[in-house]
Amino acid sequence: MRGDRFEVLVVDDNADFLVLWELLLGGHPRVSRVRRAASAGEASRDLARHGPTDVVMADVWMAGGSGYELAELIQTTHPDTTIVLTSCAEGADAEALRRGATAFLTKELTVGHGIADLLGELFDEHRRALRARVGGG
Repeated sequence: MRGDRFEVLVVDDNADFLVLWELLLGGHPRVSRVRRAASAGEASRDLARHGPTDVVMADVWMAGGSGYELAELIQTTHPDTTIVLTSCAEGADAEALRRGATAFLTKELTVGHGIADLLGELFDEHRRALRARVGGG
């Protein structure tokens, strides 16, 4: 993170959503970089190779590993990362939060409602909570 800008790793096995998110996020002034992965395994390798990112936005249901599993891994290995899980499926929100996600968004919401601004707000909120936990304000 540089200033109030943040980097996002989007993870989805649907190539159309990967392109859509990159287009929606890539031009936003707060987003410094968009990384992409087509599976939870690919995301894990990306994080190991390139280091942590500020925000991970991942689909819940993917071939080769779920977003839930990815959230648990990131929560353990990179606890400062804001984790946003997404899905079209109803009822995935409580499980997403239980498994380590910072937030859950329906895919319908992510497509048309200023997703970069929303991720920025979640990122800021998560950072404030982390600072408060360690006594930094």
